[in-house]
Amino acid sequence: MNRCRLIIPKKFVHPDDFVAEATVWQECMEDRTVYEREHRLPTIHGEYRWFLSRGIPIRDEDDQIECWYGTSTDIQELKDGETNLIEQRDKNCQSKRWKRSAV
Repeated sequence: MNRCRLIIPKKFVHPDDFVAEATVWQECMEDRTVYEREHRLPTIHGEYRWFLSRGIPIRDEDDQIECWYGTSTDIQELKDGETNLIEQRDKNCQSKRWKRSAV
C-alpha cells in the first residue's frame, strides 16, 4: 500500500486545470507510474505561469511507494513562443488564401 498520500490544494493549480490535474495525479498514484504534466501554477505575485512538473515514486525494499520526488520547471517562455508561432502560421495561411482569392 502506498504510504505517501498527497492532496493537491486547489490554490496551487489554475482553476481550469484542477480537475484534470487531480485525475492524472490519482492515476499515477494508483498505477505507481511516473507523473509528468504541463500545467499553470501561481507565482508569489498571483499570476499563473506554465510549468512542466515531473515526479517519480520512491520505493522501499518491499516495492512500496514511500514518497514522491519531483521538479517543476517554468516553461512560460516556451509556451509563449509556441503561441506566437501558431499565430504567425495562421496569419501566413490567411494571407495566402487572400492572395489566391484575389487572383
